[in-house]
Amino acid sequence: MASENDMIRCRRMTDEELAIAAKGGDAEAEEFLIRKYKGEINKVAGMYSIAGADRDDSVQEAMIALFRAIRSFDVDGGASFRTYARVCMGRRLVSAAQAASRKKHAPLNDSVSLADPITREDGNSDGLTFLDVIAARTDDPYTKAMVNDVFEYINARGNGVFSPMEAAVWNGRMNGRSYDEIAAELGKDSKAVYNAMERTKKKILKYLDV
Repeated sequence: MASENDMIRCRRMTDEELAIAAKGGDAEAEEFLIRKYKGEINKVAGMYSIAGADRDDSVQEAMIALFRAIRSFDVDGGASFRTYARVCMGRRLVSAAQAASRKKHAPLNDSVSLADPITREDGNSDGLTFLDVIAARTDDPYTKAMVNDVFEYINARGNGVFSPMEAAVWNGRMNGRSYDEIAAELGKDSKAVYNAMERTKKKILKYLDV
């Protein structure tokens, strides 16, 4: 258990400083950071438990991902620790959801992708995929923030995943503008703007498909 002095010291540190200290063996910094991210863990678990994974398993997997994020965080990598942790948790939780679904129809498939229909506990499927379930929740404030972090993480690496139009539409939507407003700004029709947003969502979610 961290002492009061340790708690005061940790409160004065940024997440990045805590992660680097924890990576270097500072147990108090690691404990503080894990406690600080407990809410993140529960929210990520809630996102992915609806997509085929048991919630308790999802919490455990998110916790493991957070530990690994602390161990592998590079302060020179360009991303904040929060962004990096969300990417790590998202990837691991997609794997957990896929593994849960894979067990339900193991005789039929060797692997499960984000594009495969989710199988419910009763063995049936309504045709929804992981992409459908998670993308449909981007109006939820937490999901929106997390997925936006992944967008920024991918985009920062300059690998041309998103077209200029996709990036412009995404940023417009994140800033609260409607499809019609963005269409007027870009000189495009609203349908083209909507399609660009859908392509961008799928690219982000495909990035999480490991």
